[in-house]
Amino acid sequence: MSAKPGFSRVILGFLAVAVISVAAAGIWHGALGALGKGIPFAGQWDPTIGPVGPVEEEAEVGLLTLEQAYERYVNEEVNTFILFIDARTPDHFQEGHIEGAINVPAVFDQVDDYQALYDDFLRVHPPEEGLPIVIYCNGADCTDSHELREKFFDAGYYDMYILFQGYPEWKEAGYPVVEPESTGPAEPIYTASPLRPLWLASMIVAILFAIGAAVHPLARKLWTCKWVSLVFRLTLGGVFLVASYYKITDPGEFAKTVYQYGVVPGGLVNAFAMLLPWIEAVAGVMIILGCFTRGAALAIAAMLLSFSIALGVNVAQGNSLDCGCFKSATEAKDSDPIGLIYRDIAMLILAIQVVGVTTHPGVLDLFGSRRENESHGARAES
Repeated sequence: MSAKPGFSRVILGFLAVAVISVAAAGIWHGALGALGKGIPFAGQWDPTIGPVGPVEEEAEVGLLTLEQAYERYVNEEVNTFILFIDARTPDHFQEGHIEGAINVPAVFDQVDDYQALYDDFLRVHPPEEGLPIVIYCNGADCTDSHELREKFFDAGYYDMYILFQGYPEWKEAGYPVVEPESTGPAEPIYTASPLRPLWLASMIVAILFAIGAAVHPLARKLWTCKWVSLVFRLTLGGVFLVASYYKITDPGEFAKTVYQYGVVPGGLVNAFAMLLPWIEAVAGVMIILGCFTRGAALAIAAMLLSFSIALGVNVAQGNSLDCGCFKSATEAKDSDPIGLIYRDIAMLILAIQVVGVTTHPGVLDLFGSRRENESHGARAES
């Protein structure tokens, strides 16, 4: 079961991960489809009208352009009876919002203080009033407005529209907004996670380890040690198995996370969301068990490199996004992409080390070694 030297073996393992993942994803999503819980292979992710959803039914949402929303806003016969709802968090709402808008965060059911805002809205504007609602958030790449619409629909609101271009373009067009007076430089769009120093330290240690392996005999010995690699394998495999769970069980939510990154073409978002979690799961299992270990490690390294680049692109562009690594972007508000880049680079170096080690003990090898040692001990005692 141990991996053998040779780059052809690595490629074979990489292809084995891909083939098994495709088969597993096909069976799983076929079963979800039969149960009515799946998502279509080709989703409705049109970047010109915002994230209209991972399922075709969501394409029927009433979508308003900036001009259409403003016409309703200034129409004296309509604007008294139409509600503009800001689906962002209260912090973003306080930084600036459409004049007259009401703040109901899309994640109101996850934070007690936010729940109070929803309860107040429900009390003042109950569904039976039938007032039309226009929901907005931070633009075409923001899913909060769609999330809130779904929750409002479940509560009994029906006459709803989404301003998909969101607050930034409304403000840029010079339409009425409410903003506090400037009190200094703008806050960074990311809040540093308490774990960022840990991820930074981990990245530095991993880089020094890799550099040391090239210049120092002791570090080189550790770099090529199969038992050091075993620790790395168990770490990487465990992380990727855990990371795959929510994505496999809730492909629709993961599709929204994929769309948020803005690096996958709209027509491929669903297919990507269906397949990637199974690659994570299959590679995680194989690297733990020691089956095509180096090929599985290569697949993990490729994913980590891709994740780091996708996060880096969004950070460089000043986009606010959530990782969606272990839970959906809907739940994982205010992640720290910079810290996550540090973490991914550290794990990338671990994966490279596993690819470089030519002999890996498999699970059966470990048990076999233990039995062999016990046998030797019994003979020595006799």
